[in-house]
Amino acid sequence: MSKRRQLFVGVLDKQIWTNEKLCAYFNKHATRNDDQYVVHCEIMEYNDARFDGKSFAFITFTDEACVNYCMEKRAEFYDEYGITLKRLLPDNVTKCERLMSTPDIVIRISLPDPLFNNANIRSYFGEYGKVIDIKMLDEEGTAGICLITFEEFDSSDRVLLDAPHYLNGKILSIHKYTSPEYVCSLSQYRLIDETNVHQVKRWYPIFRNLTEFMRPIHILYKTQFALAKHNLNKQILTSREHLNKTKENLAEFENKCNDIKQDFIQLCKVNRDLNKRVEDIEVKNKKIQIEYENQIEEQIKKNQLLQDAIMCLQNNSSL
Repeated sequence: MSKRRQLFVGVLDKQIWTNEKLCAYFNKHATRNDDQYVVHCEIMEYNDARFDGKSFAFITFTDEACVNYCMEKRAEFYDEYGITLKRLLPDNVTKCERLMSTPDIVIRISLPDPLFNNANIRSYFGEYGKVIDIKMLDEEGTAGICLITFEEFDSSDRVLLDAPHYLNGKILSIHKYTSPEYVCSLSQYRLIDETNVHQVKRWYPIFRNLTEFMRPIHILYKTQFALAKHNLNKQILTSREHLNKTKENLAEFENKCNDIKQDFIQLCKVNRDLNKRVEDIEVKNKKIQIEYENQIEEQIKKNQLLQDAIMCLQNNSSL
């Protein structure tokens, strides 16, 4: 049975939904013609106390276009009944990754290839949805690694459905990525408390879950380390750029300070020259003033002598 035609429907209210109602609902809202309809619908119960009163279902359609249509309208399904939709992934995808709803995928290539670059990766995987970000990372033992962030988590599921993927004849190793701490918190992978060991009756499913858990969590931690290294290098590069910019600004500031200092020295010299000229002018003015005052006194004396002579002549003429 093709996983492309199957849909996971989660968080169903037990009081509302039955197999018949759910089948009728999706026949009405998920199909567009008579050739598209639900061929199988099975409601199951959660084995988790957090989902008390809720159930989930697996639905199979005649056409994978129905699944695509549902994923496009999943916000409407959620708004109307609070149910969540997700594609079913192939069995070769680990259970850990099947549980993830993340827009991030990590891609690794085993052999170096110059075509493994941002532009080619964006062009190829952009067919699966809008790419928000691509980070080219560095990881020991890996020829190339990058982290892609899509706008929608459904894009990462579609990528895994179309696996395997190749670049220039080289197979790409593709896994979903999310915080390892989040995966460790999933109830399916919680360690069993020693006090409750006697309550566990089926060891095989638990062992299988833990086995399926170890490899993807190892990949997640490796990716997290590579991402942390990338972010750290980015911060170091940014800090260096800021430091270089600060150095440039400091050098520019020092140059301006030196220019201002030279201007100040020049202005001080000009000021001293002006003060000297003012002093010289004041001395010259003082001399001119003294000479002018002496000339005035001498002229006054001459005027007095002339006036006395005139009076003497007047007196003589009157006699």
